[in-house]
Amino acid sequence: MFRSTQEIPNLVAQVIVRHTSAARQELTAEEDSKRRSRPQTSSSRLSAMSASSNRAFRLVSLGGEMDNDIFDTEGLTIMTCYNLLFQSNGEYFVYHIDGNDYDYSPEGMRLYFESASLVPPEYYRAKIPPALADGSPPTAAPLGSAMDPDVYLKISGPRGYDPTIDPAQLEEFTQAKIQLQELRICEILRASPHPNICRYLGYLRHADGVHIAGLCFQRHVKNLRALVEELPEGEVLPLETCVRIMDGIESGLRHLHGLGFAHNDLNPENVMLDKFGQAVVIDFDSCVEIGASMSGNQGTTFGWEYENTGISKAENDLWALSEIARWLGGKRTYYP
Repeated sequence: MFRSTQEIPNLVAQVIVRHTSAARQELTAEEDSKRRSRPQTSSSRLSAMSASSNRAFRLVSLGGEMDNDIFDTEGLTIMTCYNLLFQSNGEYFVYHIDGNDYDYSPEGMRLYFESASLVPPEYYRAKIPPALADGSPPTAAPLGSAMDPDVYLKISGPRGYDPTIDPAQLEEFTQAKIQLQELRICEILRASPHPNICRYLGYLRHADGVHIAGLCFQRHVKNLRALVEELPEGEVLPLETCVRIMDGIESGLRHLHGLGFAHNDLNPENVMLDKFGQAVVIDFDSCVEIGASMSGNQGTTFGWEYENTGISKAENDLWALSEIARWLGGKRTYYP
């Protein structure tokens, strides 16, 4: 358990010595604002709407693949293809572009959308299971949860869908499977609650009566990253605040580990603060049994992974915990 000391870096050293032995190489994230063709550069253009068609749409993501052997004149890796993901009337559509150029004007996006293919809902929307492992039915969220301001509805979308991949291969990794796995984990956590683990309220039934529309959780307004980024440049949180937050995160993780699971995606955006300023761990779509393979799960956020073994383990969480301590203390100055 974290204790108050003279400064956060001392806490960091204790955590690292206690829980990790592997040498780490810090990763840096550089972004070139001149690259017009990269997805990050185009994020401000990703809400194209048009009144010229009967179907309104919006571009929700722009995914692509990079070829590490092909570089542009500035030495940056070139994107070799793009998948444009659109949303319209509650459904998703995808358009695949070969090459590293595309028309991101509203007119261009309209043409891409009109030629896009429907993403199969079964890729990202799981069927409601008739029963859990213990034979009990899954928890349905209270009526009106979707409109309750104190409820956060986590909706699964077709992240990672690629229309060029054989559907048989896609069956091994779908957002629907990840959603179902998270529901299973959340049911276990609901049966064994902890104040530093986000409270799960149940699933929301889709209008078709068969599928899961989303998973409902108690809403918390601000995450740890947002809290820190509100500080004036060069300032850090008070020591007592850091200790309280770190104590809460570690307590939640110890509870999770005691149940036989690892979170595997701990980072400041997956730590919320409740109305009392206590840390609450969220987001369990990478959470699996300790020792199990993480293949087919959401994975770890870039820059916050312990080591790329693909195995769920407590060390993944404890290393990320030490990195959060370094970040809170100003010793980790980058955020990927």
